[in-house]
Amino acid sequence: GRSMGAVAALLHAASKPANIKCLVLDSPYQRLTDLLLELAAERFSMPLKVAKGVAARIRSVLIKRYGWDINANDALEAAKKCTIPAMFGHAQSDTLVDSRHSSNLHAAYTGPKQLIWCAIPAFLGRRSAACHSASWALPPDWPPPLGERVGE
Repeated sequence: GRSMGAVAALLHAASKPANIKCLVLDSPYQRLTDLLLELAAERFSMPLKVAKGVAARIRSVLIKRYGWDINANDALEAAKKCTIPAMFGHAQSDTLVDSRHSSNLHAAYTGPKQLIWCAIPAFLGRRSAACHSASWALPPDWPPPLGERVGE
């Protein structure tokens, strides 16, 4: 997964790891609220106190309307529970998610792990390099025979 997809994969792996062989996490963020506060400060020059107020308001609206708490999706806490192999990839020049997020998640991750710094931002494409780098984490019987693949 990439960015939010990487976080979703990490959260799922922490709660239901049985059918997951490995994770390839491209530019994940540690907490959505952390990312929102950073973007508010960097992109809109919003003072931290104002940004925290806006984030609190967004959180309360999401809880009231949809029953969803943005603080419940904590990838940093999920990383502490994961034991399956994971590769973290991040462009140090990423302009949306600071590379510090991947560093922190990698440090907290309890399973076998690898951190790859990429020169090419994710949106420019680096799929083949990521797949090659992640091959260490795949079991020797990967990929499974066609009849055993999900959705086939």
